[in-house]
Amino acid sequence: MKEHISSSLLRINDRNLARIFWDTSKRRLLLSLICEAKSVSELAHEVQWSVGHVHYHVTDLARRKLLKVEREVRRGGRPIKYYRAVASRFLVPLELMEAAPGESLAAELRRSLLNELLSSDEPAVLFYAEDGAPRASTFGVKGKVGKAAEFWHVVRLKEEAVQAFAAELDSLMQRYEAISGEGRPYLLHAAFGPRPPR
Repeated sequence: MKEHISSSLLRINDRNLARIFWDTSKRRLLLSLICEAKSVSELAHEVQWSVGHVHYHVTDLARRKLLKVEREVRRGGRPIKYYRAVASRFLVPLELMEAAPGESLAAELRRSLLNELLSSDEPAVLFYAEDGAPRASTFGVKGKVGKAAEFWHVVRLKEEAVQAFAAELDSLMQRYEAISGEGRPYLLHAAFGPRPPR
């Protein structure tokens, strides 16, 4: 069951509820209703899904008591319901998760990268060296980045450089999130970590 820790934090102690946070559709809708209440049609416009699809997920989230109806606006026919998340933060123990939170998004991004490669003029992987370092590229055969791209580098960094890199990546992602508008949705991902010893 769910257990309230405070008015803004909800601890999830039930495996069935924890699955909500593995489902990218439900998680995206739930988190987008933290800051303000929205109607199903507003939410559908925001996420660019059908009203029926959003209604299905919102109804399920409300049934599980993760969303509440904050207000209703009367009109001819049924009133318009405005939904909001019941907490501003949700704490899900990792042992209740079926996988790490980013696994489903990583799989989605991997499919996108593969589809872009397969639809290119010359689907291939280019292996080369640059400044004495080995490189591989799935998008640069003709020197142009397509609709999807992937960049990998192996570097040696001191702790202060790692912290500066993390701050710079975060700033870059926030800058592009701020100018996000009516264009095609893109999944951006940036990650780094210490390379395990071989």
